[in-house]
Amino acid sequence: MKTKTSPTAYVLLFLLIAITLAYQLAGSVSQIDSLFDLRKHARHPFELDFNNFAISQVYPEAQTAGIAKGDVVDELDGRALSGVYRWREITWYEHSGEVLRVKAHTQGGKTKDTNILLQRPSSRPSFAESAVIIFLRIVIPFFCLLLGYWVVLARPWDRNAWFIFVLLAFPQSFSAVSSAIWWPGWWLTLRVVWHLTLEAAGPIALLWFGFYFPERSRFDFRFPWVKWVISVSILLCLATAFWTDYGEWYDRAAVPWRSQVDLVNSYVWSTLTVCCLPFYALAVIDKLRSASTADARRRMRVLTAGSAVGIGSALVIWTILPYFGVEPEKLQWLVYTSALLFLTFPLSLAYVIIVQRALDVRILLRIGTKYALARTTLLIIEFVLAIVLIYYFIVPVFGREHKHVWDVLLSLAAFTVLIWLFALRGSVSSRLQNWLDRKFFREAYNAELLLTELAEQARRYKEPQTLLNTVASRISEALHVPQIAVFLRNGERFQLQQAIGLNLPAHIEIPANLAVPRAGTRNGHSEISKPAQQLLTETNAEVVLPLQGRERLMGLMTLGPKQSEEAYSASDLRLLGSVGTQTGLGLEITELANSLAEEAAQRQRIVRELEIAREVQQRLFPQQIPVRDGIDLAGYCRPALGVGGDYYDMIDFEDGRLGLAIGDVSGKGISAALLMASLRASLRGMATDNPGHLAPLMKKLNRLVYESSAANRYATFFFATYQPQTRELRYVNAGHNPPIVLRCSGQGREVLRLEAGGPVIGLLRDLAYTEQTLRLQAGDILIGYTDGISEAMTTEDEEWGEERMLGAAETACNKPASEIIGRIFAAADDFTAGATQHDDMTLLVMKVTAPR
Repeated sequence: MKTKTSPTAYVLLFLLIAITLAYQLAGSVSQIDSLFDLRKHARHPFELDFNNFAISQVYPEAQTAGIAKGDVVDELDGRALSGVYRWREITWYEHSGEVLRVKAHTQGGKTKDTNILLQRPSSRPSFAESAVIIFLRIVIPFFCLLLGYWVVLARPWDRNAWFIFVLLAFPQSFSAVSSAIWWPGWWLTLRVVWHLTLEAAGPIALLWFGFYFPERSRFDFRFPWVKWVISVSILLCLATAFWTDYGEWYDRAAVPWRSQVDLVNSYVWSTLTVCCLPFYALAVIDKLRSASTADARRRMRVLTAGSAVGIGSALVIWTILPYFGVEPEKLQWLVYTSALLFLTFPLSLAYVIIVQRALDVRILLRIGTKYALARTTLLIIEFVLAIVLIYYFIVPVFGREHKHVWDVLLSLAAFTVLIWLFALRGSVSSRLQNWLDRKFFREAYNAELLLTELAEQARRYKEPQTLLNTVASRISEALHVPQIAVFLRNGERFQLQQAIGLNLPAHIEIPANLAVPRAGTRNGHSEISKPAQQLLTETNAEVVLPLQGRERLMGLMTLGPKQSEEAYSASDLRLLGSVGTQTGLGLEITELANSLAEEAAQRQRIVRELEIAREVQQRLFPQQIPVRDGIDLAGYCRPALGVGGDYYDMIDFEDGRLGLAIGDVSGKGISAALLMASLRASLRGMATDNPGHLAPLMKKLNRLVYESSAANRYATFFFATYQPQTRELRYVNAGHNPPIVLRCSGQGREVLRLEAGGPVIGLLRDLAYTEQTLRLQAGDILIGYTDGISEAMTTEDEEWGEERMLGAAETACNKPASEIIGRIFAAADDFTAGATQHDDMTLLVMKVTAPR
């Protein structure tokens, strides 16, 4: 799945492109200069052993100056010889005819100080040898590099594309650093660093790509440490190589034991690099079987073939053949063959990453071979035609002493045809190219086009019939099949939905247990049931295509013979199998969409019913607040689920008393709301008949709730009556949060909790309750609340608590009851900071005021 690529990745990508391109351009220019001696460089007058700077071979100009084999060089042009860099400067800066001053000493300690007249190289590579070098060190690295740019720019979000980019940059290391004769100084240091980095990064990228493309290998799941051990070890070898190469190029004395360390490090590095190949091969070959999808397995087959041909041929030609005395570098045809075979590896790398749907290796080989032969044939025809015109009609005219007018006209006509042939070659070639593409890539093109359009249309269509019409018409058009029938599942049977080119009864049905494991021809099923045989006969079917969803078989599609009477090929059946799977998934998606639409409609009805229930419940709360001299009343309920089980009430008795009730029914939603409505109706009926004795009233209320509700249903409940004239409050508490009487004064606050009463109602049948009496004072605030208030929670599950509630109420002691409720709710909301609350929140406040 495509993901967003960060700007940092693009910056890194373009930085790497700039580095690799600059490195390749510099190396290519240097290589061409060294091959064709564009700057007239001088040759080395002798060769050195860089371990001790002893002369290993002497050329005539040095021998004339008195230099002998075995002498140890101390200085060149008055500067100490400390490393390879100083020696290479002769090639970079010196020209033939100039004098090189050499100071050396013999094995016996005798000092030599002489001047050598530098000469041009005595021989240069032949044109053929130069062509081989340019092809191997310039053309192939450039081709691989451009291929790598294409891959990583096309898929910058894909980790495997970056691995391939590194692998395709690796051929840059084929060119030796010492060939950079135009780039001394700091540029050489950068080239050495990048050259070594490429040699380390290439094997690591190959190993990681093998383990992770297109999915992680089973071997890496079992032994994840292997890639880390090899990668870290190669990086340690790289760090060591930086150190030893610095000593080799710049300061041999600064790196003691350089040659011994470099020898061991090179051996270890080479061994680790070679180890990456079998691990890569192991991962790739294993995923030929273990890859989770058919497309992934096809990609692995292409990658395996490309790796075997590309890497395998290089190993055979450059590693195995030399053991048998064959020197590949001396056989130009073998060098070119090796290079061309090697290119199959980078091409297969790019193919398996870039293509949307991989083709099988055999199809690629067959189509590619036919295409290459056809293109080559066209080129040969053009070339032969041109040769014939020149040889038979143009050249003879110039060889005759007496030219006839017809000879001249004929040669002019041939010359005109030749000019026309080359002038119109672009447009003719373009038309022939299009014809070849249609001829040899029609099968792959149709497959990609059909699957792409089907995938897009399956996502758009909401009706199964529209989807089936599209699929059937596309298959009929692509494969030229005039007879197609489509059956869809209807319960335990498949029923005919569509028929093209067939006259079938609309009611035709077949059992749903007809087993068709995959797309196949009728001749491919040796054992076939009677219903299946009947299906094949009635529909004249040569292919039965299952429309398989993820969970079940959604339907069947039968295909009659092709108009060309050609048999269905293996490629056709693979294509049809993919189409059947996509169609089955599309049908399943439409079925799921319809089901979701029905569920959404049902959910909408439920939401509407809940809204109605919420409106009904709101009507059960007091619609008018009783008005009494000396008291101020207010109440509010905020349900958690639209409807809830919290309850508060204010009852206006005929004798002037005021009834106050607050309760919390167990549970949430509709069931709790129904029990709350029953509790309200029962309370109002019994309180109106006998308002004076609260304990017996609560006992009867408990028995009524117990008998009319489920065994797991109960309610906490507080009920009180208040006489405004005497300020007497009589109350009974059935397991509810004790309401609070808050007395605010200048000396502080006093809190009285109304706890007397008994257990919750509705849980047990026969329970006893007690009532209490409390005389209130002017300024007292009675606060009844449910646990949704005190237990309001933040996202970190911290409770608000009763103390914070009392603090909020205390800030509004001199305010009306409604504002006290507002302050408490506002403080609770500030504390919870928008966190979702899962319990109803209810407040009932009565403030005692001085009589008017």
